[in-house]
Amino acid sequence: NHLANTSAERTPAQLARSFHVTKGAMTNTLGKLEAAGHVHIRPDWDDARRKLVAVSPAGRAARDAALQVITPIIAEM
Repeated sequence: NHLANTSAERTPAQLARSFHVTKGAMTNTLGKLEAAGHVHIRPDWDDARRKLVAVSPAGRAARDAALQVITPIIAEM
């Protein structure tokens, strides 16, 4: 959801700060999301030490499907 609300790519360190988790925890989570096809991770062409993360079309579709399921439950509460 965080990446779906912006078109900008983020680094794993930026995402870790946003979610208040360690960089290692974020790297682990991003690896799982990439394996599931929900995010794209690419090298930063300006700084080869960094990577950039963006939501994939499949990730955006999964987010939209989850929101459709949960919206009626939240509305009922």
